[in-house]
Amino acid sequence: MFFLSDINIEFTRNKGNKDKGKRVMRGGRSWIPNKPVPSDRPGKKKMVLASKKVNGETKYKLIHYGASNYGNNYSSKARKNYLARSGGIKNKSGGLTKDDKFSPNFWARRDLWSKNSTPVGTGRFANKK
Repeated sequence: MFFLSDINIEFTRNKGNKDKGKRVMRGGRSWIPNKPVPSDRPGKKKMVLASKKVNGETKYKLIHYGASNYGNNYSSKARKNYLARSGGIKNKSGGLTKDDKFSPNFWARRDLWSKNSTPVGTGRFANKK
């Protein structure tokens, strides 16, 4: 697992800016931790600089998720099927990936397949509610 250990943190104070907190510099780019942005990797929809506390220390990991050639959240039936299917995915140590912020499954479920996300593409269940 790759962790970003040498990270510069800047504090921003922009009026009207919702992030109001830490911005992290990585690879010459300023990131707001845990905020998804469009991916720069071919074949992926989104990426996020995930952060979580591990043994009292904040760790960071860049996560790319969502296949760009597949639709997401195009119907309530498709959402229900995807969430049921992805809810049982486990990592190598046997933990559920839906609860791990360093897993693409966590971010796909939270960002692409939540009730508030914007539908993209079509699928088998696209016209059925």
